[in-house]
Amino acid sequence: SVAALEIGSYSKVVGWLDNDKAGHAAYKKLRGKLALYETEVRRVTSIDDPKYLNSNEITEKIKEIQWTTSN
Repeated sequence: SVAALEIGSYSKVVGWLDNDKAGHAAYKKLRGKLALYETEVRRVTSIDDPKYLNSNEITEKIKEIQWTTSN
């Protein structure tokens, strides 16, 4: 898809999805669509909906991600 092609141009992608059945399915679908690209995909989950977090809390959650590549 065009969206996967655009997202696949990034070396790292973060998906912030709900920690429920639908969120797990969406993450699996995202990883599947990006599997053809050299894109590392990680997931962020939180108890609180991101719209209730301030920018510092969001930044900290993203910084906690463990990447396998350094770029």
